[in-house]
Amino acid sequence: MIKFEKIKAVHLELSSFCNARCPLCPRNFKGYPYNDGYKETNLTLTQIQKIFDELFLQQLIKIYVNGNFGDMIMNPDAIDILNYFKSVNPLLNIKVSTNGSAKNAKFWQNLAKLATVEFCLDGLGDTHTLYRQNTNWNTIIRSEEHTSELQSHHDLVC
Repeated sequence: MIKFEKIKAVHLELSSFCNARCPLCPRNFKGYPYNDGYKETNLTLTQIQKIFDELFLQQLIKIYVNGNFGDMIMNPDAIDILNYFKSVNPLLNIKVSTNGSAKNAKFWQNLAKLATVEFCLDGLGDTHTLYRQNTNWNTIIRSEEHTSELQSHHDLVC
């Protein structure tokens, strides 16, 4: 059994909501309709502060905010949560994986100040929506451009 103080990295899902309807996602059955029984919820800032107390956050090196069961950009507290993490541990390495097909320029600029952002793409402009249904290639590219203005490192994953 691992000791609590030895934990240095965490994989975190901030939301089970997602604007996409990808055919192979466990949230959906071939893209549509919504799979009954899959509970949609967001972690709140208050819940995060209880789960990730200051002592625990200070020992962490990395938090990977993934989108296996939803996309963190759908959580209205997402930026506040990442701000909390950084306020407690300014050296914390945060990496966010997202479909990038929502939110405005200000959101992406704020996110880029807090985390390395990985934009998940499937295909190219003419085939992307076959795999990532309900997303928009041009929106994702614009979102990536807003983060790249502020980051020396960001990822487009194809």
